[in-house]
Amino acid sequence: MKITEIQKLEKDNTKFINLTRGGLFCRAYETSAMLFAQNLKQFNVQKKYYKGINATLVFIGFPGSVLESIINVAKSKGYAVAENTDDLTIRIKTKGIAEASFKEWKNSICYSAGKTADTELSRVNLRNNEVNIIPKLRSYSVAEHTPIETMQFVMQLQKDLAEMKNAGVTGITDFG
Repeated sequence: MKITEIQKLEKDNTKFINLTRGGLFCRAYETSAMLFAQNLKQFNVQKKYYKGINATLVFIGFPGSVLESIINVAKSKGYAVAENTDDLTIRIKTKGIAEASFKEWKNSICYSAGKTADTELSRVNLRNNEVNIIPKLRSYSVAEHTPIETMQFVMQLQKDLAEMKNAGVTGITDFG
């Protein structure tokens, strides 16, 4: 299934987990990814910009070998499962979500980090107070504050980051 078809399928989706098969993997995009994570199983959510559709989408992916067990989990939870062999999709009906909660959830996902020569960087899943640090940093004007105020601002950011690290948020590294 092409990304344009997937985007169209997910545009007004609020209650279905649409799984698409491609090669050895299955994926759930946008609302389907959120519903999958909330109702079936947590997976690492990735965010990617697609030039062809000029849009950013979030998705989860998993090996096709675990698809049968995921379908069994869905059925055991009472969800209706429909398989379409023509376009290699599986549709699982859930209780649904509010559109606003999807937008909030999607905005909390960071772009996936690329691989470095030494290691793969942790993917960061920003939540509530973590999201506030970036706008604070962007809106802070060094030119409008004294050196002492700037130092206090940086110290507060470091304190917030340390609290997040202690709370187990992934992707937070030691700083200075």
